[in-house]
Amino acid sequence: MYLHNWLVTLLGAYSEYAWMMHGIIIFLAAFFVYWLQRKLVKRLLVHLKKSNHVWDDTLLQALSLPLALLVWMCAAALFLEYVLLDMNQKEWSQEVIRVRIGISVLIFVWFSWRYINLIEQRLVTPSESRKKMDETTVSVVGRFTRIGLIVVGMLILLQSLGIPLTGLLAFGGGGAIVMGIAAQQLLANWFGGLMIFLDKPFKLGDWIQSPDRDIEGTVTRIGWRTTKVMALDNRPLYIPNALFNQVIIVNPQRMTHRRIDATIGVCYKDGHLLKGLVQAIDQMLRQHPNVDPRQLLMVHFVKFGASSLDINIYCFTRATANPHWRDVQQDILFKILDIIAEHKVQIAFPTVTTHIPDGVNIRGDLRS
Repeated sequence: MYLHNWLVTLLGAYSEYAWMMHGIIIFLAAFFVYWLQRKLVKRLLVHLKKSNHVWDDTLLQALSLPLALLVWMCAAALFLEYVLLDMNQKEWSQEVIRVRIGISVLIFVWFSWRYINLIEQRLVTPSESRKKMDETTVSVVGRFTRIGLIVVGMLILLQSLGIPLTGLLAFGGGGAIVMGIAAQQLLANWFGGLMIFLDKPFKLGDWIQSPDRDIEGTVTRIGWRTTKVMALDNRPLYIPNALFNQVIIVNPQRMTHRRIDATIGVCYKDGHLLKGLVQAIDQMLRQHPNVDPRQLLMVHFVKFGASSLDINIYCFTRATANPHWRDVQQDILFKILDIIAEHKVQIAFPTVTTHIPDGVNIRGDLRS
């Protein structure tokens, strides 16, 4: 009470500088609130970072800058309102109030945007207490949340500025029909991206291929309109999302096992060694650490070829990723070569046998 009377007396004595004194008081109070919130945020962050949750400390990190801006914005708006009221400009002071509400809405949207981005980064970054979440799911959910945030923020902002929304919504309904007709392909690609998120035929980092189209490579980005696939020769492929609703997509990385199907041709003269060779290869495959004997495993003499006795090798490896699978396949083929050498069997190659009747002079015929 004593302080209030002292301020009134002081401002009365210096009435022509009252607006300046009010401004100093307002900004000193704002500075104190700003300093207090910085201290509180720092202390709370130290405490909340000890928990395993991503939501609480991330909320404070996203809130720190927008909250500081909100404090100074409110101080400036209060000072401006006081000056306008002191000048008997009530209409302008009402406009300042509307602008203050609008800026508050924008600050809230900024805070929410920062919070969504920080949550995305935390969820896709693994830690000791938390597994890494699927990047595609996190990215798509984040995009939809940001779109909803922008739409809701714009509606609240327009309402706070006194702009009627009835006509705007009616115009938006008619405009949506026109835009839908004019942008059918764009909408098809957008819904194609939505189906990729819902069906999840692949995710970021998957190696995919399509037998229908010349598509093969690693998925590096899933956007609203296109999906970027880095081909094996490092060519970027930008594929419209609508295309994935029309073609067959093979995702080898989702295979539980990967097949080896090879045929070896043996010379006819080594036919008597064929049975032991087949048994040795079959035994090697069943003992190989990267071949799953519970899957279909076949080693058989299958065909009398034109110039060879053909042995078919059919098995499934536990390795599915292309580089690892190639290493396993190479190791198996090297072991088969060693078995062939141990059994002293020769690999056949295409040959042609020519029978020459008796009495025919080959040299003379060639000269003529």
